[in-house]
Amino acid sequence: MGEISMNSLPSELEINPSLEALRRMVTLGYNHLPSHLKPCFLYLSIFPEDFEIKRNRLVGRWIAEGFVRPKVGMTTKDVGESYFNELINRSMIQRSRVGIAGKIKTCRIHDIIRDITVSISRQENFVLLPMGDGSDLVQENTRHIAFHGSMSCKTGLDWSIIRSLAIFGDRPKSLAHAVCPDQLRMLRVLDLEDVTFLITQKDFDRIALLCHLKYLSIGYSSSIYSLPRSIGKLQGLQDFEHVPSTYIAALPSEISKLQCLHTLRCIREFDSDNFSLNHPMKCITNTICLPKVFTPLVSRDDRAKQIAELHMATKSCWSESFGVKVPKGIGKLRDLQVLEYVDIRRTSSRAIKELGQLSKLRKLGVMTNGSTKEKCKILYAAIEKLSSLQSLYVNAAGISDGGTLECLDSISSPPPLLRTLVLMEVLKRCLTGLSSSLT
Repeated sequence: MGEISMNSLPSELEINPSLEALRRMVTLGYNHLPSHLKPCFLYLSIFPEDFEIKRNRLVGRWIAEGFVRPKVGMTTKDVGESYFNELINRSMIQRSRVGIAGKIKTCRIHDIIRDITVSISRQENFVLLPMGDGSDLVQENTRHIAFHGSMSCKTGLDWSIIRSLAIFGDRPKSLAHAVCPDQLRMLRVLDLEDVTFLITQKDFDRIALLCHLKYLSIGYSSSIYSLPRSIGKLQGLQDFEHVPSTYIAALPSEISKLQCLHTLRCIREFDSDNFSLNHPMKCITNTICLPKVFTPLVSRDDRAKQIAELHMATKSCWSESFGVKVPKGIGKLRDLQVLEYVDIRRTSSRAIKELGQLSKLRKLGVMTNGSTKEKCKILYAAIEKLSSLQSLYVNAAGISDGGTLECLDSISSPPPLLRTLVLMEVLKRCLTGLSSSLT
């Protein structure tokens, strides 16, 4: 009975083609899941109906929640992905988008299966999904909460017991004054990737005080331009994803204190709408009119975005790279597996050299546009040392002679596990060393 799978669903429905039969099959499938998969499956109820769920996002949250059990000879990421594949094979979740190499990138959960998952989650007080109609009852052992839109909790909620908070869509009425109430001191997972309201610098300064945080994801809607020094206190942080765009131009030196960090993704806005040197007259005009930003004539969100753009433009020296400057000490992050995207031009030679110390790094994205050949040679020497590297992205767009990519020929011993290589620029000669490693 332990191997009951949703794969038997079609034959069951031929015998008893009813919604009730489907519900029984799903419930039976859940009841016979191995104990390590049950919380992982119930966790899917956090996501909205018909939502496309990224594999990395789901596995990262499982790990941060402590659902993934260590196995000898495997990283926690590998174990988490094996859980994901088990749920796929049992047809509890459906594959959605598949990468070139055949690896599943995203998944979905069938609407009916999700309804049953939500029902079980509520029965077991696993997840609180505020409905806004007063029907949501807060139990003492509720640890996870997900807001879908501006729904609000009608009953009292003890924020101090919440371990994970996810928001999809509009700002919940319960969080009208602060996206992170002061009582959220035990929060481990904060997922703001799909909010449609603006996350401000003030919001992030409060987030950086959540010392137990293990997973942090922020999406499009933000005007964050600086990581506060208090980020160094989040020493349990494993995943930090601020994508797909941010106004952050540089990472502070305190980032090197995050010894547990597995994933670090920061993609800077490529250009500033208001302070771009590509549009000098607009830049001058907006700079002269900057005091207007602090008047009632400008909305709160527009004010926050213009301030963020100005910070980004000045701190990046008007760089056109969408990478960020990484500090000296980056080599201390020995557990780091994903690092995107590093602006090589603005990063010091010492910090670039330290990239070679990231022995567990699997995925690296760098921006070499505008950097010198000397820095690029240091970079490629560091890449040679990355024995676990599987994916490399190098963007040299904007360099007319393509010189920074030509230095790739200096790599005599490419990383042995390298499978994916993305190069942005016209190549002037065949990169024989790297090509042979991808056959």
